[in-house]
Amino acid sequence: MTYTNVRKSLNLMPLAMKRPLLSWKYLLLVAGLIVAACIAVVIIAALALLQRPPEANPKMLVVGSEASGKVIVVSGRDTVSIKLLGNASTGYHWELVSVTGDSLEALAESHADPLSPIREPRPGDAEYGYCDFRVRAVGQTRILLEYRAPNPGQAPAETFSATFDVRDTVPPTTSSAPATTRGLPLN
Repeated sequence: MTYTNVRKSLNLMPLAMKRPLLSWKYLLLVAGLIVAACIAVVIIAALALLQRPPEANPKMLVVGSEASGKVIVVSGRDTVSIKLLGNASTGYHWELVSVTGDSLEALAESHADPLSPIREPRPGDAEYGYCDFRVRAVGQTRILLEYRAPNPGQAPAETFSATFDVRDTVPPTTSSAPATTRGLPLN
């Protein structure tokens, strides 16, 4: 067996001699994948912007679970929204238990927004539950919310309690809509 026959049998011929390493077909494929990825990013960003978060209203104060157990100063706002993570599709829901004080007034029933504005919610998906209040007067109001199981006899799985210290009032906005654009009842 000669050297040439051994080389051919082992297929040691350089790749560049068989075909070009970067042919125009591969370059077009890579360019197409890059363009498709860019289009997907633009579409996802546009869909995320379609759902206006409640924080976009400058007269609204939105607080989350980190505010529980604290005193929150409210100044220059006409609405307070409490935003808490929940899972209403499993029967658990946030329930307004008490409002002690006259500076805040509950606007409507609790409502929820899915975590992802891009796809439809599925059973078992987590979501943000909102409880909205109108600022009525200067003073302090204590709010208590409980995260309740579907069974009425069970103790709450979690609680949220905060005191809102309203320092001044502003004229309310003309809209009486809830804080979010997609309101789904939690109860």
